[in-house]
Amino acid sequence: VRDSPDWFAPEEDSNRVFGCGENGRGQCGRNLQQQQQIFAACKLPKNSALLGLSCGSEHCVALLRRVGSRKRELWCWGCNEYGQAGGSNSGVVCPASRVRLRGLQLEAVACGFSSSAVICSSREKAALSAVAPSAVAPSAVAPSAVAPEQQHDAG
Repeated sequence: VRDSPDWFAPEEDSNRVFGCGENGRGQCGRNLQQQQQIFAACKLPKNSALLGLSCGSEHCVALLRRVGSRKRELWCWGCNEYGQAGGSNSGVVCPASRVRLRGLQLEAVACGFSSSAVICSSREKAALSAVAPSAVAPSAVAPSAVAPEQQHDAG
């Protein structure tokens, strides 16, 4: 997990994410208040386990799994000027929005300054890896590279 130490930190004990600091693009994940003076919880689904978190300059991506489900979900928020918060929309994504990548098993997330990446495997390969983990290597897929199959859900 890599995050921007200037303004964001995960709260590990509760599996919730809290953010504070500069928030002009919604990068703290709660609202569009210009400055978030104290740590406040990001608006992510309740009863979910945080599996991965990464932040860029003005955006974040989280990989989570809801309690009782085996499916992993990708949630993004903040600046989306270059599509880095998922899809082809520009502007700001706040609160967090779920990005669906159909037919792919999500493995990990990573952010650059103004970009995002998701490590994925196909569901078929994910089933094979449960039998023979060394037989399948996940491939990197940028969220914007699969735009025709993406859908956003409001948080």
